[in-house]
Amino acid sequence: MNSQLLRKAVAVVAATSLFGLVACSNSGDSANPAQSAASGSTSGVSGESSAGDSSAANSTESSGSSDDSESEQAQSESVFDVSLGDCLMLGDAPSGEVKDLNRIDCDKPHNAEIYAQKDMADGTFPGTEAAAKEAKTYCAQEFGPFVGIPGSDSKLEGQFIHPTQESWDQESDRRIQCVVTDPAGGVTGSMKDAKR
Repeated sequence: MNSQLLRKAVAVVAATSLFGLVACSNSGDSANPAQSAASGSTSGVSGESSAGDSSAANSTESSGSSDDSESEQAQSESVFDVSLGDCLMLGDAPSGEVKDLNRIDCDKPHNAEIYAQKDMADGTFPGTEAAAKEAKTYCAQEFGPFVGIPGSDSKLEGQFIHPTQESWDQESDRRIQCVVTDPAGGVTGSMKDAKR
């Protein structure tokens, strides 16, 4: 039986601030925890702006798409099955615990893309705040080089996804993922070097 862990995602990040998402897990037996952890991502719901402002996001399970015709082309995937370079169709900005995301071919209209990812250091789960802080810092550093201009000058927004205590312990989840979003939607191709 495959377990379906949720990941934590922090809500949409304004150009000058990054917010995160947290994925949690639903308990269950996993046939291959290492595989789930390698492809999964989680994030903490502790959306903090770059300036240090803190805003709490409500925990929700979220997926979604902004348009019915576009959502028909997107496939709901476990948050553990999306990875670097995947394009997504997000409806309302996911925040809180995330179970599924809508993945779509990058040549189809979409509004989000996973632009960076890394694994946290092994060991004991550092806590939700520390995981969110590491994800926020990493994603903020990677945003400008990916988009081609500093985040403070960009119309694009960012999110991050990081492990939760449950996904860390049960699935050896260590993955941080960074998601760039275009609030206007309708993007085709990658947002790399979009310079907007």
